[in-house]
Amino acid sequence: MIESAAPPRGDAMVVRACLTAVLVQAVAPVFVAWAGYGAGAAADAAVVAVSSPLLLGVVAFGVVIAVALDRQRPPPALLGPVQPGAPPRTTRARLRWAGLAAVAQLAVTAAGVVIDSGARGGAVALAAAIDDGSAAWTFVLLVVQGGFIELRAPVAFGIAWSVLARAAQPVRPSGRSRSRRWPAARTRPGSRDGRSG
Repeated sequence: MIESAAPPRGDAMVVRACLTAVLVQAVAPVFVAWAGYGAGAAADAAVVAVSSPLLLGVVAFGVVIAVALDRQRPPPALLGPVQPGAPPRTTRARLRWAGLAAVAQLAVTAAGVVIDSGARGGAVALAAAIDDGSAAWTFVLLVVQGGFIELRAPVAFGIAWSVLARAAQPVRPSGRSRSRRWPAARTRPGSRDGRSG
């Protein structure tokens, strides 16, 4: 019987994916701000990169990846050299989950910015913005900005794709598992323990 060589890595992979998304998506704005406006603007960009709406979007990104890993967890009877929690091993399935993770991050981040702005103005101002449609237009503009100007969607898609592809890779069996697959030692007919005479 072949044992799984590695324990489920789903939680660790989700955490690493979220941290990577925060760091990678913060590098470009900080660098642009520093190159164009100086250290003060770069510090402001760094603060924005770890603000509540952006971190909430990263959480949504991680939730989608966690669901993708959990949905494809094989039953115990089928566990073998492929690590538990591996996502779909087809290109179409990985495209779907990676795209969903990127869209979830964009949508939740934009919604967080709209709600945060409404909280600063008060409940009455937020209700008025929803009634006149300005909140919806702000949401759409933030999604477009995040996807095509700040390039958060391509970055999130690339990170999600790499995580799902890595999780689908087979795990090399350990030395103990390999030793169990070696055939038993052959003995000569009429000999004891493989020794003649």
